[in-house]
Amino acid sequence: VVDGKNQARRHFLDLNISLVNKKYLNALKAYKKLLKERNELLKQENVDLKLLDVLTDELIEYLNVIYSYRIDLINRLNNYLIDISKNMNIENIKLSYVKSYDDDVKKSFNDKLKYDLLTKTTNIGIHRDTFNIFIDDMLADNYASEGQRKTIVFSIKVGLIKYIKEITGEDSIVLLDDIFAAMDNT
Repeated sequence: VVDGKNQARRHFLDLNISLVNKKYLNALKAYKKLLKERNELLKQENVDLKLLDVLTDELIEYLNVIYSYRIDLINRLNNYLIDISKNMNIENIKLSYVKSYDDDVKKSFNDKLKYDLLTKTTNIGIHRDTFNIFIDDMLADNYASEGQRKTIVFSIKVGLIKYIKEITGEDSIVLLDDIFAAMDNT
């Protein structure tokens, strides 16, 4: 997650939210189906703009559901990470969600319509979103050492354990392989 690959970060969010929330999983499946339909329509020679608009509106409905769950997870993890950082006596770790669209989602899609038609694909949406990881307000992608990266991963995993417990009431088991190899003694 720390290495900066947007697709891996989206997968991280999708996997962990889907584990505890069926509504999220169903919205994600519906979004992906509509996205595929929208992209197929964009590839046609003469695009039916009315149908495209209908598909876009449906896509936005699911986008809003998915976004709300993603933001909830990010906010909860940030709250857990404050305590985890203090308890482990490490740098402050914070996650920041990065949207590919503005708050007025419909306007964002309309603004990108010409570009979507030109590239024949949907260029904004939750399938393009990501999140950044900061360590002491510096972007971890650029700043974090190998040991700090492992500490970040460990801290986020501990946060996920707390998230799962809070949502489901169930305890989790986490398997860690050689987590302390690149860390110093402190």
